[in-house]
Amino acid sequence: MSLARELDRILRHDLAIHVAWVPIVTRFSLGDYGFRRAGIFEPIGNLREYGVEIEEVSGREVKLDFTSTAATSIRKVGDLTVDALPDSDVEAELHLKFERERSLLLRCPRLVSRRIGNLAVVGRALAEAWRKDGLPWSWRYRVVSELYSGQDVTVVSTLQAGTTVVLS
Repeated sequence: MSLARELDRILRHDLAIHVAWVPIVTRFSLGDYGFRRAGIFEPIGNLREYGVEIEEVSGREVKLDFTSTAATSIRKVGDLTVDALPDSDVEAELHLKFERERSLLLRCPRLVSRRIGNLAVVGRALAEAWRKDGLPWSWRYRVVSELYSGQDVTVVSTLQAGTTVVLS
């Protein structure tokens, strides 16, 4: 199974979200629609093509700090285990141990969201356009209804149980 599909599965299961994958230069907009293939969203259009007006609602800024169950982190300075790594230049390591397969660590000190605030109106407009005008719409399409944007995002994902990642 591909890494993209596995990470998408973990995020969908644990956080009820999907990840936007490569190409990382692709910009996603609220109302984009398309297909998810192998854990990757492939946009093919935007709801505005159907004459649908999207009400954009901004979320508040939050800090995201998510770690799968059975995952631990150990901070070391030299041979000592410490509660926090110092802000000075010292030799230090962060050991991330994942006991279970398909585990995830996700850190983002600044995460904001934007979402479609009028989803019911959008749904009715699409159903009407499909019924009245015969516009091509597949109910298999997936619609970007909320976008999360983060700064300084860290993602560490594992496929096998017993994986240890050491950052120094």
